Amino acid sequence: MKTLLLISSAILIGIWLKPLTPHLFVSPPVKTITEAYTPTPTPTPKVDDLVDTYSKKYGKTPYKANRTKALLHFLLLREQNYGGSNNCGDSGKACGPLQFHAGTYQGYRKIMMDKGLVSDMGSRLDMEDAIETTAWAINDGRESAWGPVARGEIKL
Repeated sequence: MKTLLLISSAILIGIWLKPLTPHLFVSPPVKTITEAYTPTPTPTPKVDDLVDTYSKKYGKTPYKANRTKALLHFLLLREQNYGGSNNCGDSGKACGPLQFHAGTYQGYRKIMMDKGLVSDMGSRLDMEDAIETTAWAINDGRESAWGPVARGEIKL
């Protein structure tokens, strides 16, 4: 009797699983999407483009423009790894991609505004404002305001 019950159970299970087996191992067809979504990017200037633009604007000779580029790239790397860190240095006083103290940044921008070089205060936290202000400062003889330059970590 036990043998008959086991054989009957095996047959029933086999019959029951047989129609289900293909569904267990075959995936449903995948729908192919032929149209891709591409968001419209907001154009933002690249750091290299900003460095190039403001180095040429404030470095009045080819040598000064190239020197300004080199210093800007050095400071961008040294101060904030090209904006890759949001840390503020000097016990939280120097912030932004080029580590400006608030008073220093505002003082420089005020001079630039008085000379008609910029129209607004901008922000020391903004990459473009920081690069432009630093390019101006380098060409106005103020590069030693940055610690790495003052400490002689770069000499041009």
